[in-house]
Amino acid sequence: MNLTAESVSKKYMRNAGDANYIEPVKECSLILKTGSLTLLSGRSGCGKTTFLNILSGLLAPSSGKVYLDKTDLYALDDKRLSALRNRHFGIIPQGESALHSLTLIENVLLPGKLSREENNKSGIKKRSDMLLERFNIGHLKNELPGALSGGELRRMAICRALILDPEVIFADEPTGDLDDDNTLMVLKMLRNLADDGHTVFLVTHENRGCDFADNIYRMDAGILTKA
Repeated sequence: MNLTAESVSKKYMRNAGDANYIEPVKECSLILKTGSLTLLSGRSGCGKTTFLNILSGLLAPSSGKVYLDKTDLYALDDKRLSALRNRHFGIIPQGESALHSLTLIENVLLPGKLSREENNKSGIKKRSDMLLERFNIGHLKNELPGALSGGELRRMAICRALILDPEVIFADEPTGDLDDDNTLMVLKMLRNLADDGHTVFLVTHENRGCDFADNIYRMDAGILTKA
């Protein structure tokens, strides 16, 4: 699936300071093509995560449109947008995102519960086992998040994002808590997903990510440019 952002921007109004608004993402356009890995780099606070949230249906832009193929994301009501996002998008958020009342495996299986894919329980369970083993956390499946390290929680979030085999994967600093070996494993996995026909959007400070990308962009003070 192609994802297209047309002239999107984000402004927040405020009453204090020298300006009456801030604009973390200035008007920009981008096409994420099926089977490609697009990397976005930039300094902290430059608007990268805001832009990712707009593309992934989590944050409505102040202007412009976002299309998944021909579907206008922000023309959908909240219920339909949430269903589209859960089924077609896999989002690896920045930071720790586990539900601490659930075990590792329950966290990973959560998107399947929300999508009510009752007729595919065995397929989802089989996929969860494969993902946990692939990321070397199968032996921790019954542990609560409080017993896991930062790197283990990060790998759990990646498994959760991939559990429904989404067409589009958004990865916001997915290697932030990982050692060198696991960082390389995740970057190779994202590259393989793109090669298998998925659309991958990677936000990262990791320089090695450039070696795996088809397209590289940079964001500075909300301005998107091709690197």
